[in-house]
Amino acid sequence: MTETLPAGFTYVSSSLPNDQVSASGQTVTFTIISGTSFTYTVTAPATANTYTFSGTFRDADRVETNVGGASSLRVGAAPPPSVSTPVPVVPTPVPSPLENVRPTFDDGTMQERSVAEGAEEGANVGEPVTATDQNGDALTYFFREGFDEALFEIDGSTGQITVGEGTELDFESKSSYTVRIRAADPLGAADETTVTINVTDVDEQPTAAPTATSAPEPEEEPGFPVVIILPIIVAIVVVAVVLFVVRRR
Repeated sequence: MTETLPAGFTYVSSSLPNDQVSASGQTVTFTIISGTSFTYTVTAPATANTYTFSGTFRDADRVETNVGGASSLRVGAAPPPSVSTPVPVVPTPVPSPLENVRPTFDDGTMQERSVAEGAEEGANVGEPVTATDQNGDALTYFFREGFDEALFEIDGSTGQITVGEGTELDFESKSSYTVRIRAADPLGAADETTVTINVTDVDEQPTAAPTATSAPEPEEEPGFPVVIILPIIVAIVVVAVVLFVVRRR
């Protein structure tokens, strides 16, 4: 809050701590951290007159508004030169702006999430990692560097962790990873949490070895026994010779 003193007035003190007040000429700046009102004291000039005070209030979003319009003060006849009479000035009470409070993670600064081995790219890693902001500001989530963040992705608006591109999770090779997440409000106030990602084991079906199969033996073609065929051939030859001899005679 900034007050502009009329010419001739001099700032003396206020009910705020000194480190919350800055005076330069006729301009006095007050920083209100808590409370809803304060007072300050000035010395008035020796000349009797009606003097006008004005002020502006700037909130956390740097939006300026006038403080209750202008305030007038009537100063009477001047006291003896050696006497300085403080004149208290009480400006219109101004509601204290809501202090910006940093967000806090719902599950604390140490959390765990689980994902099955072999999960595909983009698969969710447990539930979202969320934080709460007392001022109702929208929060942004992102990984801090120096952990296993290269293997995963995080949704900046929801805090959902997913399996990253090209990541192959294998329980037998590595069963857990660690990431650190930061949640920040628009003014930069933030909180952090460390998340341990556990890879769960999945029963893998063994691959059956191929079995050798033997080809069936070819069946033998049926045929006449050689023992039977030979006598038949001999008999035919004998008959042919006999017929030849008979015809010759």
